Amino acid sequence: SLLSHYSEKCIAAACSISRAFHSRSPAVFAAPRLAITRWTKRTVSRHEGLRSQIRYLSSETETSSTATPDPVAPPIEKPKPVRIAIVGRPNVGKSTLFNRLAGRRVALTNNTPGLTRDRKESVGEINRVSIRIIDTAGLEPQRIAVKDPLLGKMMHQTDTAIEQADVVLFMIDAREGITPPEMEFARTLVRDKAAATAAYSRDNMVEGEVRRNRLPPVLLVANKTEGGFQGSWVGDAYALGLGVPVSISAEHGHGMDDLFEKILSFVPKEVIETHRKTYEEEEKKHVIQFAIVGRPNVGKSTLVNALLGEDRVIVHDEAGTTRDTVAVEWSFKETRVRLVDTAGVRQTASFRSEIEKLSIRETLKALDFAHVAAVVIDAMQGFTRQDLNIARMCADEGRGVVLVVNKWDLVSDEWKERARESMTKQAEGSLAQLRGAPLVFISAKERLRTDRIMPHVITVYDRWNTRISTGELNSWFEQFSKEHPPPSYGGRMLKVRYMTQSSTRPPTFLLYVNNTELVTQHYLRKITRGLREEFSFGGVPIRIYPRDRKSEL
Repeated sequence: SLLSHYSEKCIAAACSISRAFHSRSPAVFAAPRLAITRWTKRTVSRHEGLRSQIRYLSSETETSSTATPDPVAPPIEKPKPVRIAIVGRPNVGKSTLFNRLAGRRVALTNNTPGLTRDRKESVGEINRVSIRIIDTAGLEPQRIAVKDPLLGKMMHQTDTAIEQADVVLFMIDAREGITPPEMEFARTLVRDKAAATAAYSRDNMVEGEVRRNRLPPVLLVANKTEGGFQGSWVGDAYALGLGVPVSISAEHGHGMDDLFEKILSFVPKEVIETHRKTYEEEEKKHVIQFAIVGRPNVGKSTLVNALLGEDRVIVHDEAGTTRDTVAVEWSFKETRVRLVDTAGVRQTASFRSEIEKLSIRETLKALDFAHVAAVVIDAMQGFTRQDLNIARMCADEGRGVVLVVNKWDLVSDEWKERARESMTKQAEGSLAQLRGAPLVFISAKERLRTDRIMPHVITVYDRWNTRISTGELNSWFEQFSKEHPPPSYGGRMLKVRYMTQSSTRPPTFLLYVNNTELVTQHYLRKITRGLREEFSFGGVPIRIYPRDRKSEL
């Protein structure tokens, strides 16, 4: 408090010096240099004693703080999320992309134009970089917005979203092409494009926050290009002056990796690294989301009770007893786990009741948030087509998988060895995308070998989060290319420049080549199999996306 008191007096003294300079400015600037120096010394000397006291108190404070440091370190502030505003005329798919980036259905989507009116925000994540998405109302021509008060307020909300954004996604409908309102809005954005590029370059973003004194960078996004649709919009899009458009399908998820790369290209590498370090630290504190899925009446609820050691959920011989998902948080050897029991998924959809359809919908929703899924199989029936479909569904969703064969106590002893070999071969042959997945034979009812499940779940979860350095990955790929040369077609040879891992959960890799058209699915399967064997990715789906030089730029 004493130091604060003297600091305030020092500030007052500085202010008096400043006022004195301003009050005497005509005489001072007319006087010789020596007179200015003498006057300044006299004014400052009045506060010399005060300054010495402040220096003395400051040195004492620094000494005491060094001698007795605070044992509690201040918490590290999380980096601010990258703000992404989605703008465009009505009914081009802004809210659909908003839900896609958020990872869940947050905004209403319908074919009715003008459904979104207010500015809506949600959080999400792109390659371990936290983002905040802003959905806006559809753009209307200026002459119409001026006449309608409601449209004017909606446009004001859109302008506010653009001012607050770090990156703006300007969406167009590839099916309908460029319209006059979009041309008008593009001209407004291009007007300050050169200044915006300079203001939002990598050197101007400090500590995760962009200087918002100018227009943020604008990325042109062409929606509804599923099936490789190409039309007249391509030439018109280049005419907008907003650069190369990114083709996506927000509804089907096509082209999202290209969009993610473009968005992150506007974010400095230092900020990306800070986000990813924070993400990894938070991930260590997170709970493993573990879902138990399978056909009806295979023993999923019995398995949940066996793992928890209590009758937590209802168990009955009738199929379809579990209708809603039941989540229970518990700890397994200091590892926090959120165990989710789900309703059984039947193959025949035509006989499903409304309640069963709702139950299956909740099961799929639980699978969306799961990290690892245990696919439960009836040992008396073996792998059925529906069991394989459920396992493939988990792989398509990018989840780690543990295969659990239940009711093993009902199999006779003389048939157990043969049944184990048969089911192991069937799992390896029919689930290529999950090859190497742990296969556990248990009896949930008798509590037989149920303690072996969770160690496999944690192992698959660690594999699911594995990240391989680019150097190690390319060293392996160099040796792999010698044993499996790249394919050629029509006299053209595929050349692989390098390979890198873009993300985890599941492990995703980018393969940079000279021509993506020369990459065959057979060659990608070879690489996937090699990665799985070399880096122990058993039970985890692997995604590989070929990229050419244009994609890299």
